[in-house]
Amino acid sequence: MKKAVLFDFDGTMVDTQLLYDIAASTALYKVDKKYDVHYCATYFNGRGWKDVFAEIKIMEPEKDVESILQDAIKIATDLTRKHTKPTKNIFFVLEALLERD
Repeated sequence: MKKAVLFDFDGTMVDTQLLYDIAASTALYKVDKKYDVHYCATYFNGRGWKDVFAEIKIMEPEKDVESILQDAIKIATDLTRKHTKPTKNIFFVLEALLERD
């Protein structure tokens, strides 16, 4: 019998939420200074960037939100490459799963 365990990688295996909040706020700061890290962490947590940036486009129709989204993606990519860390206890979970075989 084959066994498999599926994980949602982001947030389960590694913790990137703060990095994404920093990336979004860095890019959005050009739109309005209200988009700081605290704002992004409060209002964007658990939401996809496409939904978030579509909402910002409605609130800020004069801004090039697509370009700002692309900036945020570049910043997030750089931050996650440099600073991604495993979530607390993930190694314990993986070892426990390996021992169950």
